[in-house]
Amino acid sequence: MSESSMIKVVSAFNRKEIISGVTCRNLHTFSAPGMTFANSAASTPAQVEESFDRLSEFLNVGRNSIHVVRQVHGTEVAIVERGFVATEADAMVTAVPGIIIGVRVADCAPVLLYDPVRNVVAAVHSGWRGSLLNICSRAVGIMKVEFGCNVGQLLAFIGPSAHSCCYEVGLDVAQHFVEHCVPVNGKTDKWMFSNNQAIHQQLTEIGLSKTSIVVSESCTICDLDFHSHRRDSGQAGRGLAYIGLRH
Repeated sequence: MSESSMIKVVSAFNRKEIISGVTCRNLHTFSAPGMTFANSAASTPAQVEESFDRLSEFLNVGRNSIHVVRQVHGTEVAIVERGFVATEADAMVTAVPGIIIGVRVADCAPVLLYDPVRNVVAAVHSGWRGSLLNICSRAVGIMKVEFGCNVGQLLAFIGPSAHSCCYEVGLDVAQHFVEHCVPVNGKTDKWMFSNNQAIHQQLTEIGLSKTSIVVSESCTICDLDFHSHRRDSGQAGRGLAYIGLRH
């Protein structure tokens, strides 16, 4: 965990050539719902802009260098270059130094990818719908086809998200992730789901080495440092999982 007098973030890749991490709620310096990166019933546009401004100051980058998209739990992957205009997508890829890409999260899993050979990065939003659609595979596919990345060289960070200790789902979800669900007290209608394990498996199946994947131990539902839609419902804000190449 990295801290400053301003904000607290979880570090992703400890590599000097990139900027990466996941924001915390930072209730010690922000009013409720905390540091948040999406307009909602719990936040105002002014709070969201303050969060972006404070993060850009913390990262020592220009505010306009931080790019996000309109997330829809789909499979679109946006390639981000200078002059990028926000679109609907659930993953972003860039090879442009100085651009920071980020996905908003509050229980869904953020997945950050880095190719240290080709100098390409990606940010992926993978809730259970995204995992069902294997959005990570789509993002890696773009990295391969558009940037010549070798999957075996990729590094991955699966950030704080809802874990199986707290993430209860019904059969409608569990039937798609049988290997990663455990029934609650032997029942057939309630299951505890490990989305991060499902994503880890998907990444290894497409060629990433197990040793190149780091999974955060933090569950956003029970760890109050993070935003959680499950825990706080309409009062939840959104964190930002971000990554970018340094100039």
